[in-house]
Amino acid sequence: EYMGTTLGYSNCRMSLVLYYAMHGIPLPGEEDAPKAAAAAAPKKEPAAAPAGKKEPAAAKKEPKKEPKKDGDGAAAAKGGKGGDGAKGAKKGAAAKAAAEPSGLDKPRSTRTIPKKPQTDISATVTREPYSSRTLVETVLVAGKRWIGQPVTVGGWVRTIREQGGGALAFVELNDGSTVSGLQIVVSKDGCPNFAEVVAEHTGSSLLVTGTIVASPGKNQEVEISATSVVVCGGANPTEYPLSKGRMSLEHLREVAHLRPRTKTIACATRIRNALAFAIHEFFQERKFLYIHTPLITTSDCEGAGEMFRVTTLLDDKKPVPRTPDGKIDFSQDFFKAPAMLTVSGQLNVETSCVALGNVYTFGPTFRAELSH
Repeated sequence: EYMGTTLGYSNCRMSLVLYYAMHGIPLPGEEDAPKAAAAAAPKKEPAAAPAGKKEPAAAKKEPKKEPKKDGDGAAAAKGGKGGDGAKGAKKGAAAKAAAEPSGLDKPRSTRTIPKKPQTDISATVTREPYSSRTLVETVLVAGKRWIGQPVTVGGWVRTIREQGGGALAFVELNDGSTVSGLQIVVSKDGCPNFAEVVAEHTGSSLLVTGTIVASPGKNQEVEISATSVVVCGGANPTEYPLSKGRMSLEHLREVAHLRPRTKTIACATRIRNALAFAIHEFFQERKFLYIHTPLITTSDCEGAGEMFRVTTLLDDKKPVPRTPDGKIDFSQDFFKAPAMLTVSGQLNVETSCVALGNVYTFGPTFRAELSH
């Protein structure tokens, strides 16, 4: 009974914590903790008057005077003299701060979320520690601070077009560091292999060296005037499955190895990353332990959905082993028993819960159901 009660309470507690976090609701006890502490504090009783002495009559309330507009008048209205008023204001602020919850004790709706520190951008072009190139995101964030400096960037072509009667080519280059692309201006006079560059298409990989210049366009502050373009890998337009225009999700499922290059999947990936990081951060700040539950299991867990079977018995070279009554003989399988992909990590994480206390799991689960 104790084990069952503990498992049930702990599982319910974990579910509530996650639910409250995602809906911005303060955890039970967090919003009432300051009030309870104030109520529990002993109240000071007024000292009794000595025997034979009468208690002084209550002072008559004087009408409030309108504070003057100057600084001394405002201070006097708060606490008499300027110095006393400042001290009184400080004491009031300190008392208010002590009474209010702080940090993680505050309800999520009243917390101040710390801003993400911006990347320090030096006055000169910086390179990645593992490469001779600079990320596209870094160039875009630096903006006009790096104008006139040489830089090397690399990535794949999103779009390429010729203008000026074949004298110029504009290339939108992206390396995955940001959703936005960086415009590369390739001129016939400034780039020795201009003809090779303009012959490339969407999907080609380029390594570009040039100078950062101000862009006359509205959508970007800077662009790169290329002096050297190395074609690292070409893309055949008749075979490359990604196009300049919008593509359906059904089509992208057929080219899973290239779909992260699209803005749709890139944005969805960044959102998933932010949500997963926030959930981990929420539990880690509250001293929960992250438990990796098994992906392959022999239990049906919730028993509510179909499961994917994991087996090594399916072989075209030999028949599936059978028992005398005609059933599949899983004793000859890899795990010596029927095994499936898990539909829930709940069962395994509960065993850790009764041993380690506050735990949570964030592993993938699988259900053999058509959901699209």
